[in-house]
Amino acid sequence: MQAQFFSRHPEVLHLGSGTGKHNYSCISPEVESLIEVYLKTAGTYTWVRDREELRNDLHRIINERWNSRHKSVTISSEHLSFKYSNDSIDLESKFERLKYLFKENVYFIIIIRNQWDLLKSLWREYVRTGFHKSFFDFIETIYQLQDRNLYHDLNYHRTYRVIRTHFPRASVKFMTFETYRDKNGLVFNKNTPKILSDLSDFLEVSKLDFSFENTNAALSNNVLHEMLYSNAITRHNIGNSLIESAEKHRLETWLNNVLKLDKTENEIFEDVKAKRKLIENLSKTERPKNMYGCNPRTFEKIQDYYTQTNKTLNDELNLCLPTCYYDFTCT
Repeated sequence: MQAQFFSRHPEVLHLGSGTGKHNYSCISPEVESLIEVYLKTAGTYTWVRDREELRNDLHRIINERWNSRHKSVTISSEHLSFKYSNDSIDLESKFERLKYLFKENVYFIIIIRNQWDLLKSLWREYVRTGFHKSFFDFIETIYQLQDRNLYHDLNYHRTYRVIRTHFPRASVKFMTFETYRDKNGLVFNKNTPKILSDLSDFLEVSKLDFSFENTNAALSNNVLHEMLYSNAITRHNIGNSLIESAEKHRLETWLNNVLKLDKTENEIFEDVKAKRKLIENLSKTERPKNMYGCNPRTFEKIQDYYTQTNKTLNDELNLCLPTCYYDFTCT
């Protein structure tokens, strides 16, 4: 969405991913450090020390880049809504910082997915980026260490209440993943992906035809199975030690512009290159028949928690959530 809609629409001033030299790069080094560090992992001391300069830089960049065609300013990042890794700050801190940066003039678009399918997708992405444990182990860890990971961030009603605490008058739009993608792929409204049509309506911008391609295609199950074993041998990215960072390549502006370390591209993209080399060298062994096996008791506890919170959200906002938000066995 960042690279193929927000950053390409002439009536949207997009500050986030898709506007720089890499697919995650932002409109400026200052904004990139803001999104990838200060709104993601930076502790209180670092945030308080730098926040005034960050806010001044942010509004200076908006004023410099704004033109007469623009109708909206956008920032888009999945990391604003959940912890990708356990070194991330909590949800409340993220929205406290957004409030400091933008005050009250903010609206939110939140694309949600039934949590069980989302956890499957996240596990696959973790394996792509270095995780070496099975889905069974992943789910056990998510549930058992819920005090420090993304488990409660996927309680969408909690997300809504946190937003309302800090932005009581903000417009909040929930969109369900299942509305825009089915077993055949993207759902279209005439010749335009429905999600782009609905986003244009909410942002009050013109409906334009954009090509829409997947720049981060999913790995096949066979390749995923092989990567589990390869990741255990060659540690990289999210498989790094506990005191290191996942997605180190996204810290380029922090390391070079803020800390002035003059890291080379080879150093910055060490983990990315390791991942690509592993994928290229994988053998084609047969994968297990069920990649998503888990402890039935843990599944029941997770399903009970999320389906109850989904019902609370649906009742409060009258969202008409699909059945899969109340019964994870139907996915």
